[in-house]
Amino acid sequence: MGQMGCSDRAAPGLAAHAKFTFAAVVAAACLMPAAASAGDAEATETIAATEFFGETLDEPGPVEPTLLAQNGISVFVAGHRTTAQRYSDFRLTSGKPRRRPVAVSMRQRRADDRNFTNRTRWLGRRVAELGRQAATQLGVATTGEEFLDTLVAASRDAPIANLVVYGHAAPNALFMREDRGFYGAVMEVAKVSHVVSGEEIEKDEQLRLAGARDVSDFEQLVARGAIRFARNAVIVFAGCGVAGKRDIEPSSIAARMAEITGAKVIASVDVTDQSMTRGRNFRDQEYSRRTWVHFLRAQPPERMNTKVIDALKQLNFDGAAVADSGRNAGVAKSN
Repeated sequence: MGQMGCSDRAAPGLAAHAKFTFAAVVAAACLMPAAASAGDAEATETIAATEFFGETLDEPGPVEPTLLAQNGISVFVAGHRTTAQRYSDFRLTSGKPRRRPVAVSMRQRRADDRNFTNRTRWLGRRVAELGRQAATQLGVATTGEEFLDTLVAASRDAPIANLVVYGHAAPNALFMREDRGFYGAVMEVAKVSHVVSGEEIEKDEQLRLAGARDVSDFEQLVARGAIRFARNAVIVFAGCGVAGKRDIEPSSIAARMAEITGAKVIASVDVTDQSMTRGRNFRDQEYSRRTWVHFLRAQPPERMNTKVIDALKQLNFDGAAVADSGRNAGVAKSN
């Protein structure tokens, strides 16, 4: 069981082509700094080094496909940081040279990425074994743009009933390629980024051209109907601290996603750690060092008072009615 850190400092190199792996199945189914650059958030990532510990699982076999998505679609996404070199391969957050060989960091990222992909496949297989007719799409995203494109593509087939996201994370970041992931605000990342240069506005534009996206982009796509969620949809963030670093954070990605979509959003406070347990069913569970929390629109977040959840048991398999878009209509007008 190896440690899977939450860094996100990549060297120059623009967004990689989308690497989506889609699979429809006979069943239905769903990173630390508060305002940090994926780079220095990687820098600020250290502000609270919430790390995701996960083991590299053997890849399960392919999931059997089905063409129908009558009860909504379930989307399982693995966020990849890739082996592309990044600033943190060469420098510590203090700016001092890093002594660890670059090859070691690259191997760790490769192992992390493989583990996250395997976890989407494992969950997809478990959903298929339920024997329900529905559709599941498995995806890989190396940038925030690719992440949102995955949701748009799934929404063309059916409203999203379940979304599960695996990968390194923080309250305001889903880490992918350095400074090109999905954030609470790209501008906050741009302020401390080593990947781009210029004034803050210019850095923001450059990161967006490279694939960085944030919650405001997600909100606009939902308001336009490009991303659709089913009524009573469920979103699970399996990465570290998406609900908060040490306590629940009302401005976290998890909280904001709940308000935008009306979905039930489940996320961890602090580190998620696959090394916490062993046993026959350990692959079926997600572990938090503090607690899991669920968020609902217009309601205070609720601690689930457990360190262990089974993502499959949290998902919603009933109905595909499109969620109430009343709030989003207002968002559309304001835009």
